[in-house]
Amino acid sequence: MSRPDAFQPFWPPAADEFDAEPEVREARRLYRDQLDCLRDLTVQAAVTPTGADTLCISQEIAALLHNISGTAAYFGAADFGTFAGQVEQPVRSAFTADLLRPLCARIQSELALDEPRAD
Repeated sequence: MSRPDAFQPFWPPAADEFDAEPEVREARRLYRDQLDCLRDLTVQAAVTPTGADTLCISQEIAALLHNISGTAAYFGAADFGTFAGQVEQPVRSAFTADLLRPLCARIQSELALDEPRAD
């Protein structure tokens, strides 16, 4: 028996086995929850007047973008993950509503293009 024949990796499991794992289902649910929260915050940012709330919302959106950029590829959304990573810093730097609103509009349009697929 040659060495490659003797080595049978246990990870990653076959795709159907992988998706059946409770941890994977939970991670997928958390990812979708993050996307939903991002949608809600970008809508809220569109109607929030300039002020202290803008900075809080921009920081929340940036934190979500950071998390999503690191995990999107695991759930078949690598392009959206790349986008989230690129727009995170501009959102973090948006300290007025006038700066944040166009970024949120762009995020909303990207979210619409990357609707979660049914599993």
